Amino acid sequence: MPVSEMKRPTTTPKQSSTTQPEVLEDLNITIRIKLKYPKVNEFVDQLNQPNETLTIHGKPISVLHLYALRSTSKPIDMSNQTERLVYRPNLLIRKNDKFGPWNFNRLLNLIELDYRPATTGNQFPKLWYTTTSTSVSVTIIPYTEPTHDGTEVDTSTDSSEAMNTLKDLLKSIGRQNNYGDEDVENWLNDLKGENITKIEHLQNAVMNESLWEKLDKVRPAVKQLIYDYVQLNITASGVDQTNDPYKDSPATLLADIHRVKRYFYDAIGKRDQLTYLDRDAVDLAIDELRKFYDDDGNILSTIHEYLRTFCVQTTGATEQEIEKNRIVWKDDLRQLEAERVALREKHDSAKDDLARMRKTLETQEIRWSNICEREKIVEKRATELINAATGQASNTGSTTSWRRNIEEARELRTKIEQEKKDAANEVIEARRNFSKLEKETEELSHKFENNSKGIQDRQAKLTLIDANEHRQLKIKIGRGLLLYGPPGTGKSELLKRAAVYAGITMTTVPLAAGELNRPYVGETEKLLIDIMYRANTIPYLMCAMTIDEIDGLVP
Repeated sequence: MPVSEMKRPTTTPKQSSTTQPEVLEDLNITIRIKLKYPKVNEFVDQLNQPNETLTIHGKPISVLHLYALRSTSKPIDMSNQTERLVYRPNLLIRKNDKFGPWNFNRLLNLIELDYRPATTGNQFPKLWYTTTSTSVSVTIIPYTEPTHDGTEVDTSTDSSEAMNTLKDLLKSIGRQNNYGDEDVENWLNDLKGENITKIEHLQNAVMNESLWEKLDKVRPAVKQLIYDYVQLNITASGVDQTNDPYKDSPATLLADIHRVKRYFYDAIGKRDQLTYLDRDAVDLAIDELRKFYDDDGNILSTIHEYLRTFCVQTTGATEQEIEKNRIVWKDDLRQLEAERVALREKHDSAKDDLARMRKTLETQEIRWSNICEREKIVEKRATELINAATGQASNTGSTTSWRRNIEEARELRTKIEQEKKDAANEVIEARRNFSKLEKETEELSHKFENNSKGIQDRQAKLTLIDANEHRQLKIKIGRGLLLYGPPGTGKSELLKRAAVYAGITMTTVPLAAGELNRPYVGETEKLLIDIMYRANTIPYLMCAMTIDEIDGLVP
């Protein structure tokens, strides 16, 4: 069964009626890693490892092996190309709806892939396809630091594919979208008619929206192909290291890796083997959210529990899978019980420390209050000394006694001010320590509570005694979350970040209700339906859209 996502361009060249498709004996799938993160390397290596659940002729094969066969099992027409060294499937989704154009790269710029004949220098037949007898090899090209200045388009998969001229770039677009060399020549002439003769000229035109819209010699469909290709491959394709979305959010990297993994598993018909969201990404996402959101209640824990429901497989299990799950659950239970003992000790110790700190704080506050009261007495005594000194100086003219009184008054004031300052600092420090310890105690309480729920969950699963009961075990996925509170408390921002960090695909930028309101009846509804229908093009992913003040859409 072929991969449904491998779409042909709008104007596919006609296949020759006399050409019969040839079965390809050997095929090479080349994976180019576009990020320097070790997690991406581990992900690609995992895809390339033989999988016991995937077999051909009784032998286990890798996900990449099966993907290559599935994605090329229908005849692929390359008869309009004189050079048939590389076949690049089109993995970019383009959708133009009432809300505007929407592009989505299935590989999320983490990796690139293409197909080549297994023997270097050989060309593909004009019309070819693969079968389960086709031998598949995998080539993985590690990430390399870009050497260019960031102003050219980089689409090469090896040195022989380097983009040196505008024609090279157009050829790459043609191969990826199944256009021939004659089409490429026409595109090149059309661009020259617009005074675009170099890659740099093309990039500048694409980056200048008003200038790009004025180009009228290039057909709209071709303009869109070129525009999308250049936009996706500008500056070392992948991640701009000066604006790296994964630098401050490792959770997002894990989540995106899982999204690409779900694409591959969906393409080979094994989507159910993966959970909707990656558990490690969800756990790390909540940890990252705690860094900027001061959770004074149980909000993040609630969001965490909700997202974790998407990290559990909902399909039925075989006897072998159940036994494997039992081993995992038993190991989890032992680990959770060990963690419970450590958490209990930490929690009890923290509660004792908190009680002692509360007494210390109360003592410091009482001391500061007493000093404030004593300050009034000292001030009264100092005033009396100063008044007495003033009377002595005017009556007797002697300087010794009144100077002694003035000095004593000054010493009294200085001493009480220093005591008051020291007491105030001690109170501030005690309050800071108390607040910190109180927060740590609350976090330990939440962890202890989650640990208890985890133990109950594993114990409940282990009590199921046969496969039928396991098959009846269904994970109930939450229907949603409702956050309420006054404006400006971070409700919308919190959910937006939680979704992106955990790996939920946003089908549009965050919207306000006012951006969707339309003057005519039904137009707003059509707009919302179009945005929601974007998710139909990526059914293997969890999708969402955010609308602030959505009640403004209700008449």
